[in-house]
Amino acid sequence: MARVICGILDMLEQLQNGNMRRTDGNSALSSTAASVKMGGADNPAYGGFPQSDDPSVLEQGGEQKIDEPAQTMIAARLNGVWERNKRHRESNGIDAKLTDCLLMFSDEYDSVSKAKLQQEGEPDLFFPLARHKAFTATAWLAEFFTDGPKVFQIHSSPRPELDAEVVDVAANEAMSDIVGEVGADGQMPPPKMVEEYAAQKRPLVEDRIKSEAERRANAMWRTLKDDMVQGGWSLAMHDLICETCVYGTAAFRSPVVRVEKKRRWDRKDKKLVKEDRVTRSFEAVSPFDLFPSPGMTDTQHGDMIVRVRYRPNELALYRGQPCWVDAAIEQALVLYGENGVRLEASSDTIRRNLTGQLSDGLEDGLIEGFEFWGHVNGASLRQIGVEKDANGGKIADTTYDYYQVNAIVIGTNVVYCRVMDECESRPIDAVRFHDIPGAFFGIGPLHLLAAIQRICNSAGRDAVVNMAFAAAPQTAVDLSVVRDMDLRLRRWKVWRMESNPQNPNAKGVSFFSPDFIAQNLTNVFDFFMRLGDEVTGIPAFANGTDAATGASRTATGLNLLLGTANRGVKHVAGNFDDVALKAIRRLWEWHMDYNPDESIKGDVEIEVLGLRNFSSKNQQATERLNLIARISQDERMKEMQGPMELAKLLHEIEAGFDLPENCLAPAIEDLKERLEQQRQEQEAAQLQQQMMAQQQAALEMQGEGEAAEEEESNPGGLTPTGRPDYPARPTPSDNNVE
Repeated sequence: MARVICGILDMLEQLQNGNMRRTDGNSALSSTAASVKMGGADNPAYGGFPQSDDPSVLEQGGEQKIDEPAQTMIAARLNGVWERNKRHRESNGIDAKLTDCLLMFSDEYDSVSKAKLQQEGEPDLFFPLARHKAFTATAWLAEFFTDGPKVFQIHSSPRPELDAEVVDVAANEAMSDIVGEVGADGQMPPPKMVEEYAAQKRPLVEDRIKSEAERRANAMWRTLKDDMVQGGWSLAMHDLICETCVYGTAAFRSPVVRVEKKRRWDRKDKKLVKEDRVTRSFEAVSPFDLFPSPGMTDTQHGDMIVRVRYRPNELALYRGQPCWVDAAIEQALVLYGENGVRLEASSDTIRRNLTGQLSDGLEDGLIEGFEFWGHVNGASLRQIGVEKDANGGKIADTTYDYYQVNAIVIGTNVVYCRVMDECESRPIDAVRFHDIPGAFFGIGPLHLLAAIQRICNSAGRDAVVNMAFAAAPQTAVDLSVVRDMDLRLRRWKVWRMESNPQNPNAKGVSFFSPDFIAQNLTNVFDFFMRLGDEVTGIPAFANGTDAATGASRTATGLNLLLGTANRGVKHVAGNFDDVALKAIRRLWEWHMDYNPDESIKGDVEIEVLGLRNFSSKNQQATERLNLIARISQDERMKEMQGPMELAKLLHEIEAGFDLPENCLAPAIEDLKERLEQQRQEQEAAQLQQQMMAQQQAALEMQGEGEAAEEEESNPGGLTPTGRPDYPARPTPSDNNVE
């Protein structure tokens, strides 16, 4: 408030000096936002690429100089961490569990079970119960998380904090009218009067500041929306959901900064031009590529390793970029550019076989390495030649000062190394279908269905075998009676038989059928299949199947059952909400740090809508429609609700029914302009009416004055001849003449 008062006093002083000029509120705020200093291609975060339209930049950090001995030392240390984390995952049975889930999803038996079935002569039938559940869960969750722009909302904070320049402009605009009133005569008003005016105008100042904060929040939302569309949010989130529903655990990387060759439209030359651009994208990481250190429960603490893959041409684009080591990149391309290189884990062979990527050699040409996030003491960093931290400070040469390091290793070459800021979060988060307390890897629907899948497979195989045996009769031959050595059955066959003196009633050939128990086995299969619905919390009717029984045969009952099932999966949607919120927040922080456009930056709150959308968005939209109908019918509620509140409700209904944006109500900013224009028109109309009323009153007063003067000059109302002024005698019209 002190700033507002001081601004008013300055404005009055300028008015006295004749230097005051009124300004339009919207234009002043916009010009202030645009006048804030802009970044340029010389920003160290740009990585040497002049960006023409979209400010895409690499991660900030100075280039590290690492000589060849240092390369060997740091690569040996990080490869040791890789071997330790890989052994930890294999010895704890994580690889075996992931392989079992992949086998179930692929409808395949493991090698031991398949050999046993072949030995017993049973068919290796595998019923896709687990895969069906994984598909259902994926479709159920993907509906609410893959559409990036509808996943989140951005609002300004309840008490937003903006730049001092914007606040000053808002305060000056709010008080400009007062300056015209209290300083019209050129006299400085008393400070107490200024304080009273400032107190009266404080809500107006706060409204203008909040309106500017909301405008910036909307601009940031559009910027993040464009990043999601261009960065492949939908595909990455769908892959994340699929991996999580199959294996129980996956990871999401955001933003993934890459150098890619792009084509853009050059407005000056009016043609498409090629350029190397730094892009931000999203990526789902398979649990087969996650290697946490022992004791880790999340990706942000401990030595985290993620397996990465590059094409030779992709790796070559990173030469000359900050924190990338050109000599190491070139050496890796020389060693592995032709045939590629792999980092093998115990589960990789089975995985490639089941996914159709098994080959004898390395013909794919992929260069595999690993990315490391972890803490390294200062002495070790100084030994390998890293001397500067993320802020440009000197790294302490001690064993008790630790720094967070992000590095990429290919073979024995460290191709990327950067010392991270301690306040910077790692751009990767793990998501689990169901959490296991104190564990990094969780469990998913396929883990819960493992025993049920085996029982259903056994019951299904036995039912198929029983149907096959019961479909054709079995033949019994009494060799003491039958003398024909040819026992094959055919039409018109003649059997040679002799009587058996000991059993004269014996039949040489008889037929019988095995008991048909397939129905009982099918009942067992159905029972355990329904048990799988309860164990996983994913009902069969959630995928649209018509196998409905009981309450699910009616619309109301089905809605109740779906609501009950939603309660069992809501915590899973909440897990994806957390990951989406962290990913979007990191993208927002990226723009706050590196984007030169200051007009999109502000104090905002990010809200993820996946869990809310999961709770029947159409039902909520229907309830809002009913609420609007009640408001339109109730006059008292209609008086309480203004146009802005109704417009917000209509926008929520548009989102609930997936309607086009602003089809039921105009945008909030447009509606504000309309209401402001209507208010000005009403004020102008009222002012015109008041002026007309004043003119009418003046005319009436003038007429009364003239009548009074005439009465004074002619008291009796006589004509100039002295006779009374009688009304003229009416002249008969033609219609009255007979």
